[in-house]
Amino acid sequence: MTDKINPDPDLIKTRRISFSGLTADDICSVVDILSELDHVEALPGEDGCSMVVTYSIVEHKLDELEGVLSVQGYRLESNLLERIRLGLIHFTEEIQQDNLHTSLLSSSRDDCLHAIYANAHERHPDESEPPSPEDPNKYL
Repeated sequence: MTDKINPDPDLIKTRRISFSGLTADDICSVVDILSELDHVEALPGEDGCSMVVTYSIVEHKLDELEGVLSVQGYRLESNLLERIRLGLIHFTEEIQQDNLHTSLLSSSRDDCLHAIYANAHERHPDESEPPSPEDPNKYL
């Protein structure tokens, strides 16, 4: 990719997209469509019925790229193994993209953890004395 947004290798994805019933010329057309998108690199696959696409998870997800192709009328391979593979990719990319937008060290999270810790210690000020057991009959 010529102008990468983030050089972190975990954020750059290289995926194979397989199609059903496309010729080598059709694959070249598909490659041209995705290559026109910003920060996306596409090449024809070695098998003649797929392509290899490289993109940054910061800007794109595979399901979005597949959507661009579906709108153009291209049919993706849909056998069971391919659907499972794509489902896993879509799930992991969704989680990874969500995690990019969620700071694990945010002050609100830290404040919440401090409050929980403080409340837990307020209930048991003398840690050398264990809390008295509850009466189990109240749950029956």
